Amino acid sequence: MKLICTQENLSRGLAIVSRGIGKSPSLPVLANILLTTEKGRLKLQTTDLEIGITYFSGGKIEKEGGITIPAQLFLGYIDNLPSAKVKLEVKDKTLHISCENFEADIKGIDAEEFPLIPKIEKKSICTVAASDLKEALSKVSFATALEEARPEIAGVYMNISQNLRLAATDSFRLAEKTIKLKQPVKGSVEVIVPSRTIQELIRIISEEAKDVDVLVSENQIAFRLDDSELVSRLVDGKYPDYKQIIPKEYTCQAILDTGDLQSSIRTASLFSKTGVFDIKIDIRPKEDEVIITSESGQVGSNVAKIKGKVEGKAEKVTFNYRYLLDGLDHMTASQVLLGVTGDATPACLKPQDEKDYTYVVMPIKQ
Repeated sequence: MKLICTQENLSRGLAIVSRGIGKSPSLPVLANILLTTEKGRLKLQTTDLEIGITYFSGGKIEKEGGITIPAQLFLGYIDNLPSAKVKLEVKDKTLHISCENFEADIKGIDAEEFPLIPKIEKKSICTVAASDLKEALSKVSFATALEEARPEIAGVYMNISQNLRLAATDSFRLAEKTIKLKQPVKGSVEVIVPSRTIQELIRIISEEAKDVDVLVSENQIAFRLDDSELVSRLVDGKYPDYKQIIPKEYTCQAILDTGDLQSSIRTASLFSKTGVFDIKIDIRPKEDEVIITSESGQVGSNVAKIKGKVEGKAEKVTFNYRYLLDGLDHMTASQVLLGVTGDATPACLKPQDEKDYTYVVMPIKQ
């Protein structure tokens, strides 16, 4: 293999694929980046056997070939080169690198020893605007379960049909977001994507990216962008029927200023009980106000009042403040609807100018 490319393009590609580097004493090649040539471009690949990341970098290919190189060493070296042309040449399992006044030889492993990253040959299931997908994933992925005792809720649920519906839950709270597809899909495809895959996809989608093609096979999913592709295994199992816990109506609802609600919850959090994280929300329709209180025998107490448009009957509900803030921190609307139905059933937070986003929180039982 022999080629010339720019330091900037190479560095950008390495930063993307480096997220897929694996660690295995029995398979040291997983700590390497696979460099090959394909259709006149340099192809960079990494995998940890759970996900695989591919990036195509432009360059002038003088000789086809391939090699795998220790990822961290290669990334660190390229990042510190000047912004100029970089020459790469493989000789005797060694990659020779030259750039202006810098030269290096890095010993590698044969490209044939690199694990095969599955190729999904099917046509794309759907195409989504990249910015819409990135925003939607950010608004739901934080709600996935951290522990993998129940792997089906340690991932993000995707329902691909007329629209793309995303959902995540850890059984204490739930986030759901629906986004439009470039073209509606006939039928319905349901998959569960591992949380780590979602986080890597969010990082890969750049501001310049326009569309993301989604491809699904029996147990794999791929997300294709202009210059990169992320392939991942899917989570086995059936996702919980979460729709039944989303309240369809409320006994009491309040439309509040999002910033006021956030700051009131944050101040109340300072006085919540350690390990319980409890705050009380008292919704008063007659006064058109919501009172947020918290008390700790060791610290003291706090009271905050928020004016808003309040309807229904008076309700008092106790919440884990962390769950409320997680949802509010992912809402950009100036006003938010807080809907409750008693102190033992799920409550709902909905941004007023974003009808396709819903956040549900379970109260703390008293």
